[in-house]
Amino acid sequence: PYQWPQGLAEAYRGVHFVWAQELSWSGHNSDWLLPNRIYEGSYFGALSLCVAGTETGKAVAERHLGHVLADSQHQTLIHFVRNLDRKEVMEKQRVLLSRPISDFVANADEARNLVQRVLSVRKPDTESVELQGTQK
Repeated sequence: PYQWPQGLAEAYRGVHFVWAQELSWSGHNSDWLLPNRIYEGSYFGALSLCVAGTETGKAVAERHLGHVLADSQHQTLIHFVRNLDRKEVMEKQRVLLSRPISDFVANADEARNLVQRVLSVRKPDTESVELQGTQK
């Protein structure tokens, strides 16, 4: 267990990779979400591992955050690990750690703008909606 965000540095210390792929809803939510792990791990220099054909895989590839595996089969991961090049891993981590913090952390203005956009979405007027068997 750790406290967020204070415990993240300790959690990622000495970690070269983070499994960034959510697989519990493959074919649905898992295919399009972007988990926090790609941002948190990258911030601390952990390269993301994920699966091709997902939004996570697309983001990791486009943003050069780690490695995209062809599939989620354990044999694929074993092959990847057995063929790691230590110098390549260290160089990718160095490049990741040299990137601006803004690549991984939203500043106060960005967070405020996001909240304003969410709050500006019009909700249906629940006062005027009658439920079956009830009256206003």
